[in-house]
Amino acid sequence: TATDKNLGPAILEMDQYIARAHSDHLGNTSQYTEISAQAAHDLDIANYRRILQLTVDDLRMDPESVAYFTKKLCGDRDKDGVVQMPPHLQLPYFYLLPKIHKNPWKTRPVVSGVSTVNEPLSKWIDIHLQRVIHLCPAYLRDSWHLLRELRELPPLPPDAICFTADAVSMYTNIDNHHGIETIGLWFTLHKAELPTNFPTVKILEGLDIIMRNNVFSFGNRFFKQANGTAMGTPCACSYATIYFSYHEEPQLLQPVIAPIFYRRLIDDAFVIQHNTPHGYTNFMQAMNSFGQDGARLEWESPGPCRAVDFLDLNIQLNRDGSLTTSTFQKPMNLYLFRPPASAQPPSILYVLIYGTLHQLFWQNSKQNMFETFALKFFQRLQARGHSASKLAQLFLKAAACVDVSSIPVPKPPNNNLGGPDGTCFLHLRFHPQDIPRRDIPKLFSAICLPASQDLGFDLNRMIVAYSRAPNISDNVRRNRLDESVDTTLVVSGSAVSD
Repeated sequence: TATDKNLGPAILEMDQYIARAHSDHLGNTSQYTEISAQAAHDLDIANYRRILQLTVDDLRMDPESVAYFTKKLCGDRDKDGVVQMPPHLQLPYFYLLPKIHKNPWKTRPVVSGVSTVNEPLSKWIDIHLQRVIHLCPAYLRDSWHLLRELRELPPLPPDAICFTADAVSMYTNIDNHHGIETIGLWFTLHKAELPTNFPTVKILEGLDIIMRNNVFSFGNRFFKQANGTAMGTPCACSYATIYFSYHEEPQLLQPVIAPIFYRRLIDDAFVIQHNTPHGYTNFMQAMNSFGQDGARLEWESPGPCRAVDFLDLNIQLNRDGSLTTSTFQKPMNLYLFRPPASAQPPSILYVLIYGTLHQLFWQNSKQNMFETFALKFFQRLQARGHSASKLAQLFLKAAACVDVSSIPVPKPPNNNLGGPDGTCFLHLRFHPQDIPRRDIPKLFSAICLPASQDLGFDLNRMIVAYSRAPNISDNVRRNRLDESVDTTLVVSGSAVSD
């Protein structure tokens, strides 16, 4: 199986994998309820009908959204004219990602919601939440966002300290009723700043469907998530971010307790504050005071210091008031870059080299640290079989571009429910002996474009979207356990079969 944090593959005995799924997660009856296969499929159909009623059947829904849901959810009609569920929609499935960087190792539960009934609605909700998530003052988009903000900080006071905080199982510990209610209260708090015709009511009704009806399979068993943020759903990150922001804005960021700097990426927070008596303790108590009794989020912190690892950065506060950053890499990362024999477009290697050098260049405040990490990257590519001479050419080419680069500016959220207008996508499995990629659009312009115009199709360009050929990992790694796998017989912490 794959591992958490993308640290490479892990090998687990099937019995142990099933046993850990139950002991770590599915055995918690306050979070998961086992149901029959028929009940699971009945609930899936009920969700389908409820989502159609909320979207396609509602005359108040805007035409673009109606077209989106019609395309994603509406199959053929039966003899009575009733729209049927398309055959490609499937029930979500549960799997684990081992957290091998923890000691002792733990597991992350994942529910794959790809090609499921709830996926289009959750994506629609996420698109709208992304339009307003910038209103959360502590919101972090990614580590690039953090780098930009750290560079804009004025000199820090001599007594500045920093620390990180991590929410314990944030998704599963957000009570459904309190979570949806809090999102509504946050909308009210920012009512004057919301876009015109922002679909507040539809979002809350949609969240009620998504969060309360997460049904999935695990081998031959079926479960319904009893409480907590629906795992694997596209809107989960935005939902959790806005949820805790409703506590941050009136509590954590007020002048009485406000730190010098505070930013959060979902369940990971970074804080800089004055080193005052009880300052750290009071702030952590305030972080841990949100939620209903018995269902409050719990935040853990290793404590204050002057240097921390946060996301993929090491951040150090200097005595002169400045701040130094360097790249943080997990010790267990195997760096399994694709070897040169892998069937992939030649440009992939250069894109990897430029992207990595660009990131290292801006993450490391000191030149010698950038050079250290760049050399390690070169050596890791060599270890995967790439020749030093070819790498040297690509590194020099990329370095010349990195020298004149800048920190990326975040793009505005994509609010388009469909693809680009007038564009078609050609999905091809890459093969090294195929015709060059640049020749395919020429053929499209010469042959397909005139024909499409004669037929009245609104097409003006084509994008070639390559997919990779199957590899060894696809054959040996299993995420989904199909219904032929018996996951019911668990005795004394291990699964057994007949």
